[in-house]
Amino acid sequence: MPEIVPDLLIKYRNLRGWSQEELAYQAGLSTDTVHNLETGKVRNPHPNTIKKLSNALECQTVELIKGNVEYSELYLSYYQKVKASLPDKFDLLGHWIKLPAIKLNYQKNRIDNLYDEIKFKIDSDSNMLVIGDSGTGKTMLCLKLLKEYIEEFPTFGIPFYIDCNDIKKQIGYMSLTKAIMEVVGKFEIRIDSKYIFLIDGLNVIGRTQGQLEIKNEIVKFSNVNKNVKFLVTTQTFDNSNEDFGEFSVFRILKLEKQDVSKYLSTIEIFDTQKTADSFYLSQPIFIKSLFRIPIFLHIISTLLKSDKFIQISNLAELFEKYISFICGSREYHNSMNNLYLNEIIPFLAFNMCKNNQSMLTTKQFNKYIHEYKINEYFLSINEIDFKDVIITQFKLGRLTIRGNFTFLFQELQWYFAAIYMYKEKYTPVSIFNLLNENTATKPDLINSLKFLVGMLKAKTSKSLIHNSIGYSCYIASELFTWSSIIEYDAQLIHSIRKGFIPSSLEYSINVEKITLFLNKVIFLFDKSKIQDVFLKANILQYLGDAHLHRLSNEEAIACYNEALNLYENNIISPILEYISCHINLGNSYSNILDYINALKHYELAIVQHNDFNIEGYPSNATCYMNIGNIYLHKDNTTLAVKHFKIAISILKQNKQDNTLYFADCQANLGIAYINQLKYKAAFKCLTNAIQIFINLGFTSRLKYASCLICFGQISIAISDYKDAIEKFMQAKAIFEKYCQLQDPLYASCYISLAQLHIDNQNQEIGLKYLKKANLILDKISNPSKMTYPKCYIAIGTIFHQLKQYDNALEYYQKGIEILTDKGLELHPSIGIAYINIGKILFEIGKNSEANDNFQKAITIEKSNKMTSQPEFLEFKIELGFYYYDQNELDKAHEYLEIANKIFQDKFLTKSLRYATFLLKYSQRLTLQNDYQKKIELLRKARSICIEHGYPVPLFAQCSAHLAIVHSNLEEYQAAFYLLDSAIENLKRNCCQDVTFYAHCLMCLGCVRGYMGERKQAIENLNSALLMLQKSVGENHPFYIECLSHIKSFDN
Repeated sequence: MPEIVPDLLIKYRNLRGWSQEELAYQAGLSTDTVHNLETGKVRNPHPNTIKKLSNALECQTVELIKGNVEYSELYLSYYQKVKASLPDKFDLLGHWIKLPAIKLNYQKNRIDNLYDEIKFKIDSDSNMLVIGDSGTGKTMLCLKLLKEYIEEFPTFGIPFYIDCNDIKKQIGYMSLTKAIMEVVGKFEIRIDSKYIFLIDGLNVIGRTQGQLEIKNEIVKFSNVNKNVKFLVTTQTFDNSNEDFGEFSVFRILKLEKQDVSKYLSTIEIFDTQKTADSFYLSQPIFIKSLFRIPIFLHIISTLLKSDKFIQISNLAELFEKYISFICGSREYHNSMNNLYLNEIIPFLAFNMCKNNQSMLTTKQFNKYIHEYKINEYFLSINEIDFKDVIITQFKLGRLTIRGNFTFLFQELQWYFAAIYMYKEKYTPVSIFNLLNENTATKPDLINSLKFLVGMLKAKTSKSLIHNSIGYSCYIASELFTWSSIIEYDAQLIHSIRKGFIPSSLEYSINVEKITLFLNKVIFLFDKSKIQDVFLKANILQYLGDAHLHRLSNEEAIACYNEALNLYENNIISPILEYISCHINLGNSYSNILDYINALKHYELAIVQHNDFNIEGYPSNATCYMNIGNIYLHKDNTTLAVKHFKIAISILKQNKQDNTLYFADCQANLGIAYINQLKYKAAFKCLTNAIQIFINLGFTSRLKYASCLICFGQISIAISDYKDAIEKFMQAKAIFEKYCQLQDPLYASCYISLAQLHIDNQNQEIGLKYLKKANLILDKISNPSKMTYPKCYIAIGTIFHQLKQYDNALEYYQKGIEILTDKGLELHPSIGIAYINIGKILFEIGKNSEANDNFQKAITIEKSNKMTSQPEFLEFKIELGFYYYDQNELDKAHEYLEIANKIFQDKFLTKSLRYATFLLKYSQRLTLQNDYQKKIELLRKARSICIEHGYPVPLFAQCSAHLAIVHSNLEEYQAAFYLLDSAIENLKRNCCQDVTFYAHCLMCLGCVRGYMGERKQAIENLNSALLMLQKSVGENHPFYIECLSHIKSFDN
């Protein structure tokens, strides 16, 4: 522990004019601590205590410590020498980025701030190895530690920085002892002080074996000198996971989006986190990937602080700064530095890009070096030396496990290829001749052009971009974006822009390129102060369309609103563009669920169509269809159907009844009809839509899959389960084939399949589908569709059916929360969820909480005017059953009769859903003892089951309950026949509900007993008793009842 000098402490306190109490308060210590230090009672305080005192007194810790003044001056001169040798890197320490990492030889949990972890490990006397690619901040980490330890010198330890590259250059090889002697020099290693050696860039040795030898030297040195600890950094270490005993090993990770966003928010130009997020998200993918590399982020933050935004998008300038930062202080064969960076490496990169090679085998690598030697015969260099320079010295590449060469990141390859083309003065014609040498695409060469246009003068850039228009307008737009052109060039911009239009399929694929291009066009337009208002409005509309395709709705809204302002402030405006702007602005608002503003702009567009007598235009149909979609989303199916029909009528007038748009409209109308339970009309619309999709070859569209799902729902409604499964499987295949795996409709396929399999006693398959549905829902990042919350409620219903109550409650609650967040707290689906939650709570004995949920459901029912949706029908049924359970028979009868009438009005009286309703209805009638009504309902339900092929277990349930009624009326022969057919149905279909099967056997035994067949009765009852004992135990009411029947018939 360092020894404090009492007189020095008193001196600095008196200089501040403080008492002991004041110093204690300012330092966050007790008065007794200060008193004991000044009187010499305590001479070796904890380092943290010394740091607190030095901070309060605004002096260096060394100034309070005995015997260190002369030593500190020597050290300070060493520190200044290190700082002077690396000025650019020390400058960046003021913009420190928290480096994420994982600890390899412990557990692979993410460490958010490696620096804090390293400090902790050093303080706890541990040696460390930090692995990371070039640019991940290893050197910065060492220098930050060096800087911080000098500020605390020597309280926590005395650090020395060892640059392995410099050591190797000075002594020709790497030796730990030599390196330490070279750096420490005049310093005397003291036993009473702690030393930290920061060994940076061990990878200059190259070989893993060589690095292991240094590691072993470190271990030996640490064992002899217990007061010395090491932090070693390297790019690669193949044995980093093995046999590292004395070392803690960390690997630096690339930054995540949240890391970048958080760092940017600390820069003054971004006043809020949201502004920083918006800036980051607005960057192209290309630049965003660079943000994740810490050194690039350092450079970018420096440019931002100096208001040099334009340099961020100029890739050539950005990479020039990076190369300067990474390679600037490196010297290897000093006279050949420029030759490597400007000649040899660019030659290699260009050939890799030309031949679409991102990785080279040793043979391919040697071939290129040999070609260079032939061209530049004066150069004498071998391949091993070359790899050593590019990988170890300049840190621009790496070797894979198999020894293949690759650039550190591919953008470096593109940058150096551009340098080669720039140096060799490649003409636009020669470049595009290279691209057209064969039919294969050359993305690497195309990407290198982005760097090239940043290096070229504006005039030369324009020539290259003009030539690229014939190759691809999208490539031209991208090159224009990255170019050094800083003036508005109407002819060039018009030439590029006419190559893409919103209706083009390629527009969606190339939307990022178009967005960047239009952003730069707007920037240059404003800079040039051109007064053409309509031209600017047109460009803003294009930019809004691009943002709309990217689902950047807020940015799209801003563009469309600005365009509308320009149109509205001028008396004469191009009407079709003005209408289009309103429609797309409505689409943007609709995407963020702002339906009020969306409807406002659609209706304004309809008014404009009418005012200018163009109400028959297809764009007017678009307005009506989009309004219909909003009403469909809000479950107002009456208005939805009305608007879809108008849209279809307009399209027919324009003879567009065989277009994709017409098919979409028919499909949406079909969905609306399903919600009205008008299955016949829905079937007709969906069939028309499907036929158009097939005729046009668009069976990969999501809307086609949506039609198949709707057909599946219709098949369930009419109890054609085989066809339903077939349709859901077809829809699922479309989602999977075209990678649309984050859509609620995809999840709904799995939920429907799960329900169908569980209803058919295939619980294992059903649960597998349910698990898959849940995984899909968890991955959905933009849950704007109504299908999303309904999926959660549907999953809850299945778990409820399986008596997995905890899971059921969780999913019901999720569905309720999502619908409530959407402002749909009175939706029938929420009412159903509340009823089902109430049932579960009632079953587990929480009666008070159950009633609260039932009351919430009743409140929703009273506020709802919709009477034809599937959810509303289900809602009425569940409320009716609830009132029966509460013995409010008049209300129960009212609700169930309403439900019965809906079934009849919608021609659903032959569906298994109706049979299930009749069965449940009849079970409640026991409270009234209304046997004739009960028999009528059960016979009707049983008849429906027979028409559908005796479905299990519904047919058996209907038969068993009907038998019990006949038994109560002492009509034992009828009861016997019904129970016998029920048991036969269960046995034939391998019923998995053992309890229900045993109950049927018990009832059959009782009936036989009443008929005088005591022997057969006891046989049936004993079989039932054995099953009940295994399935529900001896305390279950059925078991007790069965036992009492056996005793009664035995007597």
